[in-house]
Amino acid sequence: MSDTTSRNGWLAQNHLFGKHGYPEGGEVFAYANSPPRTIDTAKFFLDGAFPGCGISVNHQAAVGTMDPTFNPIITAAVTEDFKTAALNSIAEHAGPGGVDGLNARLKPNYQLLEQALDYPQSQACQRDKRCSLATQTSSVVLEQGKEPAISGPLRTGIGASNAFMLQYYEGFPLRDAGWGKITTAAQWRQLEAIKNLYHETLFGSPSIAANAAKPLLTFIAGALNAQPAQGARQHAAQHAVLTLLAGHDSNIASLLAAMKVRNYQLPDQFERTPISAAIVFQRWDDDKQNRDLMKIEYVYPTSREIRNDRALSLASPPRRVTLVIEGCPLDVAGFYPMSDFKRAVMRDFQG
Repeated sequence: MSDTTSRNGWLAQNHLFGKHGYPEGGEVFAYANSPPRTIDTAKFFLDGAFPGCGISVNHQAAVGTMDPTFNPIITAAVTEDFKTAALNSIAEHAGPGGVDGLNARLKPNYQLLEQALDYPQSQACQRDKRCSLATQTSSVVLEQGKEPAISGPLRTGIGASNAFMLQYYEGFPLRDAGWGKITTAAQWRQLEAIKNLYHETLFGSPSIAANAAKPLLTFIAGALNAQPAQGARQHAAQHAVLTLLAGHDSNIASLLAAMKVRNYQLPDQFERTPISAAIVFQRWDDDKQNRDLMKIEYVYPTSREIRNDRALSLASPPRRVTLVIEGCPLDVAGFYPMSDFKRAVMRDFQG
């Protein structure tokens, strides 16, 4: 067992694992979705934070398939009432003109994307005569057992912007990332606005967000003792000092929407759900007032730190943004009384 204090500085600083700074049996529980990349994410986190401790990653046996806990699908029956409420909520969240109106307002963003993709030479334009993303129609896909989606230019844009953003993060020379057509911070923000608005519009419907996030929210509620533990994994999480859940940006987007987290900004980051970031639920004890407290933070590296592969530490820490739940007041230090937090979790869990 190696000394890991320098690797998990924040955890050691807050005395989560005693004077040695490393966990003992059962104090860390890691649970990942089953695609190899999420399993590897959890493994790399554990190897970096606790080298030599041999902490395993829990995941379902069928590697490569979606674990129901992390699968943001619609589990409820898509009745006419459900569909009407969801579509009305999405249209309201999208603003004037609904999703098509949003696409029209995103015309400058789509034009930047079209320039990077050389879209006039695409089959969509040359063969199908669909040469402007902003004017293409969209539809909302709501089917039981499937992940909700918005087809059309938002969907096209999220795929292309993800690919270009990964080129930026992986350190491609700017003359090569996006074929050299996206070079300034303003342009990267303009491109990523498509992805950000896709998630915000899709999960802006409370019925969709609550349904898609319900399995994960149920697990988190059980781990935080807001619900009775269901199953061995949730029981292990409930008794761990640190629980790591490795999922996807859609998990974060739907979870925050289901919990009715207020609009937030991540300074110096192009994305609202960036890679290498985490939503951190912290349970604290207030000895003076004999009460339990909760703080929720978005902990993330900046876009430039990811691109430059910058090592983060206590001396050069990741950014932290405190998240605020609607209808759940927090104090000046960013803490909720645990009783208030549980009521908020239960409200959304039952939504």
